[in-house]
Amino acid sequence: MSGNRLYRVLRDDEYPSQNGISAKDPSAQKDLEEHVDGGSYSMSQFISCSNSLSAAKLFGSKKYGGGPYRIAVLDRDAIANDRRIQVFDISNGGGFSTERAINFARKFQEVVLVGYIPKKYVLEVK
Repeated sequence: MSGNRLYRVLRDDEYPSQNGISAKDPSAQKDLEEHVDGGSYSMSQFISCSNSLSAAKLFGSKKYGGGPYRIAVLDRDAIANDRRIQVFDISNGGGFSTERAINFARKFQEVVLVGYIPKKYVLEVK
């Protein structure tokens, strides 16, 4: 893993400094490619983040059409060391068969998490 921060564009209903971060559907059984291919509309057990603040801002501007959005800055090292959380760095787009998933993973420097992200791993919200 590179760097010690991850960046997550937050949904309107996410307040990570109070509640941590959960997937839309923690009990879902989607595969990783389905999640990435489905974009932010995917009801899955995955939590999408980015390696890069600039890539997260790009995603936020596209998702919210230029409107306001928030980004959580997460402690990547703490997350990686928590055995309750799985980390998939897919930022190179490798392992996917659909062009859409490959492009999303690369363009947004995607890192996908499985598991609950406790609020203690949230460094700030921008």
